[in-house]
Amino acid sequence: MKQLEGTLSQWDNASGTGIITPVHGDQRYAVALADFSLGKSKPQLGEELLFEAGVDANGQPCARSVTRPVHALPPPPDEMRDYIPARISRPASSSSGFLPLIIMLGLGAYGYHVFFENTPDSSLRKPDDVMSKVESMAPKVMEKLRTTLSTSSYKCDGRTYCSQMTSCEEAQYFLENCPNVNMDGNQDGVPCEKQWCGNDSDNSFTSHDDDSHESRMKSRR
Repeated sequence: MKQLEGTLSQWDNASGTGIITPVHGDQRYAVALADFSLGKSKPQLGEELLFEAGVDANGQPCARSVTRPVHALPPPPDEMRDYIPARISRPASSSSGFLPLIIMLGLGAYGYHVFFENTPDSSLRKPDDVMSKVESMAPKVMEKLRTTLSTSSYKCDGRTYCSQMTSCEEAQYFLENCPNVNMDGNQDGVPCEKQWCGNDSDNSFTSHDDDSHESRMKSRR
C-alpha cells in the first residue's frame, strides 16, 4: 500500500491517540499508539511521519503502520551512546614526519633513473643480471644522496678561494654552483686538491697561494 506523508498535528499522551494531517489533501487521519512502529521513542507533536491510510471499525479514516522518515529519525537513546565509538580526531601533521618518506622516494626515483639509463634492454630479460646491476649501483646512489643532503645547507656567498672553504664537499658545491670561483687550477673538476679534496690534503694553504694563483690567472689573460 502507498505510504503518505503527514505531520502529527494533535497528540494526547494520556490516551495515546492523536491526529495526522497529510501533506497533500484536507483529510485528517486518527492514529493510536498501537499503530506506531517507533521502537521505544514516543510520538512527538509536530513531527513528520509516514503512514498508510486505512479505515477503523466505525468507518472513519485512520493511519496504519506509522513510521518516521529516515531523515527524521531521532538520535540514539542515552543507554546506546556509550557503544558508539567517538570520532577519531586526525593527528596533527608534522613536517618532520615526511622527511624519511621524501628521502625514500628520492632514493627510489634516482635509482630507477640511473638503472634504466645505463642498462641495455636485452639485459632486462635476465633477473640475476638485473639484481647484480642494482646492487652495484646502490653505493653510488647512497653517495649521491649523502652528498645532496650534506650540501643542502651551502649557498653562494661571494667566497671564491680554497682558503675560505671548510670542507671538500663545500668546495665542490661552490665549484659546481657559484660564479667566479678560483678553486680548480688544473681544470680537472676536482677543487682544492691540495687543501681539501686531494689524498695528501695540506691544510697549511695560505692566502699567499691564493694571491699567486690569482696572479697566474691574470697573466694568462
